[in-house]
Amino acid sequence: MLDLMRRKKRLKAVLWLVIISLALGMLLFFIPGANVGNMSFDASAASVDGDSIPMQDLIDTYRRVLKSYSSDGKNKTDPETLKALGLGRQALDALINVRVIYYAGNKLGLIVSPEEVRQAVEGDPRLQDQGGFIGVERYKALLEANGISISEFEEGIQYQLLARKIRSVVSDSLDVSEKELRADFSRSNQ
Repeated sequence: MLDLMRRKKRLKAVLWLVIISLALGMLLFFIPGANVGNMSFDASAASVDGDSIPMQDLIDTYRRVLKSYSSDGKNKTDPETLKALGLGRQALDALINVRVIYYAGNKLGLIVSPEEVRQAVEGDPRLQDQGGFIGVERYKALLEANGISISEFEEGIQYQLLARKIRSVVSDSLDVSEKELRADFSRSNQ
């Protein structure tokens, strides 16, 4: 069989074509980090109340977490340290927390209006200059310089406001009067 392939030039070309295509395929799919940004994942990283978190969201969040750790020049290439820090778990936990907050907000009927987001942005101390808002143009330029889109930043503000509202609802429902505390204390100690 091999002797036949050696004699036939067309079979030889086909064999080389198959070998090269297999090698390229292995390079594209099995080298870690190669072409990951362009791949689309159908798998989900986790699920919160039936709402799946796409693997691509996990990869994007992991990259942001990694960037925040390496921005000060530490742990840029040491995989053991990165593994010990548990950055993958941190990224997944962050995504799950966001979904849980939005889910809890929906269950409680809490919403954050665009007006509340605008007021929070304008009142953010990082966006103040001489006691006032820095202005829309400087706001856009500042976010762009830090590699953050406006929608991404405002979604973060919306998330923080919603989490604050949920905490407020929970803590308000836990208010107990002194009379109730004394009655419960005396009941448990008798």
